Amino acid sequence: MFNKRLFTGVMLACALSVLSAGAQMWHFHDPLSGSQEVPPNSSPATGIAMGTYDQATRTLRIMVNASGFQSNLLFGHIHRGAVGVNGPVVFFLNNTSSDPRVWTSDDTFTLTSAQEADFLAGLWYVNLHTQVLSGGEIRGQLNPIPEPASLVFLGAGVAGLLWRRRK
Repeated sequence: MFNKRLFTGVMLACALSVLSAGAQMWHFHDPLSGSQEVPPNSSPATGIAMGTYDQATRTLRIMVNASGFQSNLLFGHIHRGAVGVNGPVVFFLNNTSSDPRVWTSDDTFTLTSAQEADFLAGLWYVNLHTQVLSGGEIRGQLNPIPEPASLVFLGAGVAGLLWRRRK
């Protein structure tokens, strides 16, 4: 026999556990290009920044791959800034490519609560700097998206609450 109160309680517990623990996984997969630079440029280089963020451990893993640069790379950073706005460096990225015109990195950082808030608000971008365009040749805004499984539990909890209100 179906127990409406038990079902509602379980759904509410699932929703609250997701919200209260904050133990949600986030993913991002964002392009880098010269057109996103401030000011934009016509660089033929392109890249991708992808990774995960675990709210339970505040661990950000970011992998950046880019190529097509016309001059040697100098450095890469994660900056704080909204789309169309330049901002300060938050983290340095470590290029592991042996080719001076190719970027390959796989870095892990532990975020503070303020950094987490900025990252989840979409206020971070990756910027790769070269000898010719030392202010930044390609850039990509990081757009974290919550893992679907966590949203399913949250949605189920909300649905359970709404269902309960209708009865």
